Amino acid sequence: LLGSGGGLKSKGSAGAAALFEELVREIRIWTDRIGEKVVRVHTDMGGEFKGAFEELCKRLGARHTGPGGYRSESNPLGEGWNRIDQEGVRASLAG
Repeated sequence: LLGSGGGLKSKGSAGAAALFEELVREIRIWTDRIGEKVVRVHTDMGGEFKGAFEELCKRLGARHTGPGGYRSESNPLGEGWNRIDQEGVRASLAG
């Protein structure tokens, strides 16, 4: 996609908005053919997805969503290592 050699020119909100606007133009070629539209954009909610980017989403009628709050269930491998580390520290202290 973005066959014109496009890319994120600047990491700020305006740069992300400009790239997203270009992407939406290309997507519309396909969505207009099937009668659909972009209704949601899911990002990591980084700083580049604020300001101009959110305004563009509103203008397009697309809802901007991000990850939910952190839950340990979302990262079982990492939480497992945390538990092992804690158990090791407790064993060393009890020692």
